[in-house]
Amino acid sequence: MMIEPPTLPKRSRRAEEIIAVARELTEEIGWESLTMRILADRVGIKAPSLYKHTANKDELRALLTIDSLLNVGYAMWATEHEDGSYRLRDLVMTFRQAAVSHPELYRLVMTGSISCEALQKGQWRQLLVETSQWLNVPLSSIAPNRMIAYAVWSSAYGLATLETNRSLDDSDGEATKVWNTLIDVYEPHFEAARKARENDTSLHAEIDTLHYPLEIIPHPMEDTVGEISPLDGLDFDTPVPFPMPVF
Repeated sequence: MMIEPPTLPKRSRRAEEIIAVARELTEEIGWESLTMRILADRVGIKAPSLYKHTANKDELRALLTIDSLLNVGYAMWATEHEDGSYRLRDLVMTFRQAAVSHPELYRLVMTGSISCEALQKGQWRQLLVETSQWLNVPLSSIAPNRMIAYAVWSSAYGLATLETNRSLDDSDGEATKVWNTLIDVYEPHFEAARKARENDTSLHAEIDTLHYPLEIIPHPMEDTVGEISPLDGLDFDTPVPFPMPVF
């Protein structure tokens, strides 16, 4: 069951339109080429009117970043199975699809907290962290532990960056094979954790603590991933909460 995302600052219908058009233009011409005048012309208003809804282009970038994260998050939450669980393959491939379908927005988001001043402090920074944590809940709620969750995210970021930059081509299916390899490496560990939780219901997190998934401390991983028994190589400790912003 999806938990509600962080509450966004209240905005007008016109502001929603401006953000939607800015999203379209970012994909069409790229963020660096987008000017407030071009945006105003596409919306059908004078440039000074834009500043009634967003202070400047930097704040517009913050808005687009948060909106993009929300869209990815909703897509990932939507992969929930009938039993209320999530699967690594569904989540990873949903993330991939979001990136390759909107490469310019993906690049904008990936550099947002570094290049956008508004996202580095205050309300916008807090909103970025909270939205990022919310987006991550489906994955971190099924991950064996924090280390593996971070490893999956960092690998997915890297592959998505290569593919959106066209350094990794999928015309012959190569990119898909690499993504499948990523999943194949980690899926046995996620499956082991799932079976262990089925065998011990005390390891399940309550819905209101899903921001802080269970901490399961594994023994060192082998060089190659083979078949893993649900309880072999996994030491279960008292659930330890951890927030995990991923952007």
